[in-house]
Amino acid sequence: MRRGGITIALIGLVSLSLSAPVWAAEGGGLPPFDTSLYPEQIFWLAVNFVLLYLLMSRVALPRIDFTKKHRRHTIGAELDAGQRATEASHLALSETDRVLKEARDSAYANGQQILQEVFLKTTERQVTQERALVRRLREAELAIEKTRDSAMASIHTEAGDLAAFMAQRATALRGKRG
Repeated sequence: MRRGGITIALIGLVSLSLSAPVWAAEGGGLPPFDTSLYPEQIFWLAVNFVLLYLLMSRVALPRIDFTKKHRRHTIGAELDAGQRATEASHLALSETDRVLKEARDSAYANGQQILQEVFLKTTERQVTQERALVRRLREAELAIEKTRDSAMASIHTEAGDLAAFMAQRATALRGKRG
C-alpha cells in the first residue's frame, strides 16, 4: 500500500515538472487563457486527474474506509459492552431487590416470632403471678377467717368472763347495799 502511494506521488511530481517549462517559455499572459495551450492543459488535466484518482482510490479512500470500519466496529463493540453492562446492572439490581425483600420478609417473620414468644412469656408470667396472688389471697382469707374465728371464740370466752365478773360485782354491790 505504501509502495503504491509513493509511486503515485512520483508520477504527480513528474507531471508537474514537465508542465512547468511550457509555462515559463511562453512568457506572456496567463497560460489558462492561452487557447493554443488548451490541448496540453487538457492532457495534463487528464493525467493529473487520473493520478489523483488513483491516489485517492488506492491510498486515501481505503484508509478512510478502514478508519470508518474500525470506528464502526469500535463503537459497536462499546455499545455492546455498554448494553451487557446495563443488563448486568439490571440483573444485579433485581437480585439486590430480591435479597432485600427476602431480608425484609425474614426480619418481619423473626419480629413476629419474637413478639409471639414475648407475648407467650408475658402471658405465662402473668398467669403464674395471678395464680400466686390467688393462692396468697386464699391464704390471707384463711388467716383472716382463722383470726376471726379465734377472735370470736375468745370474745365468747371473754364475754362470758366479763358477764361473770359483772354479775359477781353486781352481786357484791347488792350485798353491800342490802
